Amino acid sequence: MLEIKTVSTFIKTAELLSFTGAAGELGYSQAAVTAQIKQLEEELGVRLFDRLGRTVALTGAGRRFLPRAYELLHAAEEAAASVQSAREIRGEIRIGASSSISSGRIPDLLFRFAKRYPGVRVTVKNSDYILSLVEKIRRGELDFLYLLDEPSHYADFRIVRERRDPVGFVTAPAHPLAGKNHVTLEQLSKEALVTSDLDSSYTLYFADLMRRRGLPFRPSLELSSVSAIVEIVKRGFGIGFIPLFAAGDLICEGELTVLETEDPGIEIWSQLFCHKDKWITPAMQAFIDLFEQ
Repeated sequence: MLEIKTVSTFIKTAELLSFTGAAGELGYSQAAVTAQIKQLEEELGVRLFDRLGRTVALTGAGRRFLPRAYELLHAAEEAAASVQSAREIRGEIRIGASSSISSGRIPDLLFRFAKRYPGVRVTVKNSDYILSLVEKIRRGELDFLYLLDEPSHYADFRIVRERRDPVGFVTAPAHPLAGKNHVTLEQLSKEALVTSDLDSSYTLYFADLMRRRGLPFRPSLELSSVSAIVEIVKRGFGIGFIPLFAAGDLICEGELTVLETEDPGIEIWSQLFCHKDKWITPAMQAFIDLFEQ
């Protein structure tokens, strides 16, 4: 009789292709992981992993068993969920997110989620190298992909939720351009701009727009952290170009002003993805429901 704990250990080891990594993720010793995999191999009568020095690879039998292992784990989780109340939901969700999302939306979202579902462990992996996050969700290392970018579509992903997010120019209320009825891109080109680096799609679009207009794009500061941009501009330096949700509270409280500029025509969307073949666990569904709110 296969034990769900052992099957879960196999899945984690297969995802990471590392006994050491699986031990760290699951909170076991490496010896315990090795023993569980050996027990599973004996029960199935096949070898699941090839161990070549420090390298671990799934055997053909291991690759064939992996989708069945997911089915067994999902069935067990579904059975447990059927008798759980909302407060009793347990499990883990793993989110890959771009840095703009992480500094703007993730903290509040996770605070509310943790308060409501204390039994769910949440891990967030930040990266602006989107292809890396995409590959992680394809390998089953992530449950969700949360991006701020132009509308994206992947054949093997489904969009769980999406929304259009405005980007704009913010500055301290004392700035000479604050309160002006119409600020042109030419005027902005002469100011001290504080932007994300060109790894951020909206900054790249802005740079391309300026060049098409024959205007220089020479930010005084390029930062990878949107929260750092907000903090610097709030203290009175320059004009920041950011997703406006990242400064929502400061704008409402009057600590930052949104400049009235010509529409740069830049459309940015926040999108939450999961793999189309991924079974939505109760913990994942709880996150989706809170995300929608």
